[in-house]
Amino acid sequence: MTFENLNEEVRSYLTPYNCESIHKAYLYAQNAHESQFRKSGEPYIVHPLNVAYILAKQKMPTNVIIAGLLHDVVEDTNITLQEIEDIFDKDVASIVEGVTKLDNMPSLDSEQMIAENQRKVIIASAKDVRVIIVKLADRLHNMQTIKYMNENKQKRIAMETLDIYAPIAHRLGMYKIKWELEDLSFKVINKSGYDEIKDKINMKRSQRDQFVDNVIKEVNNLLEANHISAKVYGRTKHIYSIYQSMKRKHKTFEELNDLFGFRIVVDDIPTCYRVLGILHNTYKPIPLSFKDYIPTPKHNLYQSIHTTVYYGQQDEGQRIEFQIRTEQMDQVAEYGVASHWMYKEGVEESHDGQLVDLQLEQFRQAVNSLQERNSQDFVNSLQEDFFAQSIIVYTPKGDVVELPIGSSALDFAFYIHTNIGLHAINAEVNGQSVSLFYPLKMGDIVKIITSEIAEPDMSYLHRVKTHRAKESLRKYFNNVERNELQLQGAKALSELARELNIKELANRDHNSYLQNLAMQFDVYDVDDFLYEIGIGDIKVSKIKELLTNTTISDKPSELVLIENEANCEYLFCRRCVPIPGDNIIACPYGLDHKFIIHRYNCSHITHTHSEAHWTPTALTEVFELTFELELKDQTAALLSIINDISNLGFNIVKIFCKQELNNVCKGEITINLNHLDEFNKLKQTLKKNKYILGIKRKEHDT
Repeated sequence: MTFENLNEEVRSYLTPYNCESIHKAYLYAQNAHESQFRKSGEPYIVHPLNVAYILAKQKMPTNVIIAGLLHDVVEDTNITLQEIEDIFDKDVASIVEGVTKLDNMPSLDSEQMIAENQRKVIIASAKDVRVIIVKLADRLHNMQTIKYMNENKQKRIAMETLDIYAPIAHRLGMYKIKWELEDLSFKVINKSGYDEIKDKINMKRSQRDQFVDNVIKEVNNLLEANHISAKVYGRTKHIYSIYQSMKRKHKTFEELNDLFGFRIVVDDIPTCYRVLGILHNTYKPIPLSFKDYIPTPKHNLYQSIHTTVYYGQQDEGQRIEFQIRTEQMDQVAEYGVASHWMYKEGVEESHDGQLVDLQLEQFRQAVNSLQERNSQDFVNSLQEDFFAQSIIVYTPKGDVVELPIGSSALDFAFYIHTNIGLHAINAEVNGQSVSLFYPLKMGDIVKIITSEIAEPDMSYLHRVKTHRAKESLRKYFNNVERNELQLQGAKALSELARELNIKELANRDHNSYLQNLAMQFDVYDVDDFLYEIGIGDIKVSKIKELLTNTTISDKPSELVLIENEANCEYLFCRRCVPIPGDNIIACPYGLDHKFIIHRYNCSHITHTHSEAHWTPTALTEVFELTFELELKDQTAALLSIINDISNLGFNIVKIFCKQELNNVCKGEITINLNHLDEFNKLKQTLKKNKYILGIKRKEHDT
């Protein structure tokens, strides 16, 4: 692959001005990656060049190809996103940012980091689908050259491709990329199975090619006789598809009789149905094999008529599938959402972030609904619900609902709305009354019957299929249990209120009083406070002790000055652990004019707070600060780090280290210091240590 290959491709559909912009991006990327090489020994620029070429083969616009050329420069060089924005434009920088992996985070293990990066790129793709188009091209070239990786990494990347990226390509209708990703992944994961199917395809290739040619010739003659202009294509199905068919049908390769697919492309929709009638009059159609996606496209924009017929003598003939569609449908079927950006020379290129068809809204909604979940749960949810093999069913109004195969009427109810699922009592499918656990089939029309007084049963959790339904039910049952425990906590406080004659304790709505009290126990929400009392994590005896004891502060008051306050008592937050040099604020807690001192960005600051400042006296005090490290080669690393810290004159209070996978370990070190500046200088020194992969100040749990 050379730039000339890419240049020849883009010149076939882009203006000279746009081609020059791509050349500029190539030279920029080549310079950025100049001293870098791939594991194959090739110059690194070969990879982004191939990614850009894959994008150009799909007739992608200029900015997407430029992003393909630059997609690794931020991640692998010293170039920043701001530089890309300044030299190219904000649109290119936005795509590159979406594809760029997150920096190593010491708090995450390797699997969590992989899931977090998957989550990042999918969320970015929901906002701008061009991000995932570049990522798929990146993954495709990496899979094409995966043989240079070690075996374990090959299998991990192949599994990730099969579980995440091939399903995304399917979701977006990018079938050409999907098929290649599947075959390349299958070759790594199950090489013997891949080779066996490939050898059997090649063993009788000439015979199969002859069969395909015969069918194409016969169908062309048939259509010409009926004065229909059409293009007929035929192929053997791809290897992974054949493997799946063998597994699903429990058959050997020799027993399969649907190895071929044929495509008939015509001028308009009425002709699609004329062709269907001609085929059914000529060949015997197989019952229940007919599917019409023209009036109701698939989630990924795909439109076509599918029918499978016996080609030959009656039921003993070869089964072959015909797909009938127009030129425009064929372009979408090949390239999916990428077809939205395909244009011919002379048409102005533009993108405002909203060009993706409205039918992609389901992709955005699915991703956006999961954004608040942790990375692994996010990925699992998409795999279970969104990337699974699916069926299409309909609401009584004709709206399309896509669900994983095996979903029930209750899964449908939760898909429509959580409250409909929680209050569902029955369902109607195609006008017939059925139970909530009736398994839905392709094309069913579903209506849910609800009742305001109905409540779900705990057994529902084990009977629904979709992640959405399971999560809604878990949340409901957790809330029911939680409410009961909160009531028990409120009752315990009411009894304490009578004993101490403090009426505010018995008033759950008196938020400011209870919230200030809760903060003394490191709880920052009244409902959470009542819940922890209810389950016994916070003892009523401790609350009583606090309310009858005024000696609370454990630091001399001259360390901090609180605005408009004098002679007040305070504690330092045990989570953010402020030290001199931190910007701080003071939040009231408990009774009798007491405060908690927080760092200004602490996650547990309440809405009521006062300005606070360190006094000169604070600089004479000794504080503890804990920082987290991710290291390689534990023994050598610790000796080297201890030496660095000692040379700078710091006292080490404690060290904790734990071995992780791949010879990586995680550690925590607590030191004595007087000011934050000292830690910042230490951090700069440690960042130069060859054993340190990451370093950050610890946010404490308690």
